[in-house]
Amino acid sequence: ERIQRLRPHVIEAHLMIKLGHHANLVGVKAAFQLEDDFFFFQDLVPGGQTLKSTMSLLTTDQATIVAYKIAKGLAYMHDTCNLCFWDFTPSKVLVEILDMNPTVGAVKLSGFGCSGGIGCTWAYASPETRALLVQPEKKDDSCVPRPFLVPEGLSYSAVTLSTIVGAKINKLPTNVRLAAESQDQWALAVTIIEMLTGKRVENAHEVPRRLDQDCGSDLITLAVQCLDKEPEKRPAMRDLVKSLRNFVNDSVIALVDKDEVEEVSPSELFHLHSNIGSLFFKKVFISSDDYDLAYEHLSAARDLAEKLYGDNTEHYANSIYNLARLLKDKGLFSEAKLLYERALVIWADIHGPDHPKVSTGRKYLAKLLKAEGKDDEAKRQYDIAIATQEKILDPNSPNYASDLLDLAGLLKDQGYYDKAKPHYECALTICEEKFGPDHPKVAKALNDLAFLLDLQGNYDQAKQLHERALRIRQENLGPNHPDVAESLNNLAQSLRYQGKYDEAKPLCERALKIREEIL
Repeated sequence: ERIQRLRPHVIEAHLMIKLGHHANLVGVKAAFQLEDDFFFFQDLVPGGQTLKSTMSLLTTDQATIVAYKIAKGLAYMHDTCNLCFWDFTPSKVLVEILDMNPTVGAVKLSGFGCSGGIGCTWAYASPETRALLVQPEKKDDSCVPRPFLVPEGLSYSAVTLSTIVGAKINKLPTNVRLAAESQDQWALAVTIIEMLTGKRVENAHEVPRRLDQDCGSDLITLAVQCLDKEPEKRPAMRDLVKSLRNFVNDSVIALVDKDEVEEVSPSELFHLHSNIGSLFFKKVFISSDDYDLAYEHLSAARDLAEKLYGDNTEHYANSIYNLARLLKDKGLFSEAKLLYERALVIWADIHGPDHPKVSTGRKYLAKLLKAEGKDDEAKRQYDIAIATQEKILDPNSPNYASDLLDLAGLLKDQGYYDKAKPHYECALTICEEKFGPDHPKVAKALNDLAFLLDLQGNYDQAKQLHERALRIRQENLGPNHPDVAESLNNLAQSLRYQGKYDEAKPLCERALKIREEIL
């Protein structure tokens, strides 16, 4: 449930960074996570209202300007970013109404992921797009986003259909490609007609034919072209921009095209890429596609850190360390090892060899070396990390429980089980007192202690802890989360140690099913 709540916002931040900054698109200013909450800041429209709430107040000239600015934003998405909005509706347009008629102020598209990412609003969907959606069960459902059906042979479990369109539009099935290439034009046409007539149409035949010139008959004619029953005949968004510009009064066009864009500073962009990349990798991972999204952002953060701060700085070390962890998980050990080693050198130069960051970096480097089969090198890194961790351990530190788990993990990995156990037990007690008995961090401490007990042969006690960790994770993260699969596998392994293969088998099968669905 937490991931389902958090993920659409991270997807939206991802899409908005891909979009960059444009005068007619809401931009992202900052995105980061504190504990279980995701904070996502956008630049909005001063005094702005949604187009849905103001369209009945617009004059024909104002409606023309709004349509022109919307088309500019959509054309930028299509031609520069290779993205389709999909769920464009009047509710996702912010408009600044000015006293000086006939102009309007800022007009910006918003809602790129939180609502649009799950599907498309039926009332504004073209016939081709409707064929891709789950049918509404009742009439009231026509004005809320309907989820996409998964096209055969195409998976978009990790990202919105928008990002897949951007990356693979020429590889899409014909019916999906036709929908993607003209859905935004269709929705804009429905919106134009709704602005001018107050009526939402289903097709070109429902468009009022007898309109006074003052009611925007030229604009209506252009909208009808976008409602052509053959999607190939609907004009491209860039052509709509040209046509709509010709409809705007020459006396105000200079004002209309003067929209200013507040750019995100390079340092803000660095933090955006770093935070969103880490979120995809560590917090909302549900598919192997998320590795690609994480790599995109973490690589951009590394490049920006080197350009802005230099390659011997804290920012650069942090960025290559995050990238190394991602590469290690992808099995790219050689590339990850170079980045780990470079980060360690930088941190040691900045903070000294006994800093917690250096110790943590050594731990992950040791794990990588062990995975490569380089046991002697791994042991040397582990021994240094253990000595450092013991030296810096501070009961008054707010990170004391985490530091205990780190030290216990290092001792366990080196086979020092008796030394590791009291640290695990102490960390578990601290987590229970600090977060409550059913928090995911308690499940992590339970899991670590149970794994050690298995290694010591205390199977009955280990099984109880594994079962409790599994229950906590299922209740907090849902039944199909990777951490649930980990707990299922750990419990199954504990049972296998005892020769209880019949009890272990269904747990292994369920864990495997979760991982297959994710990957």
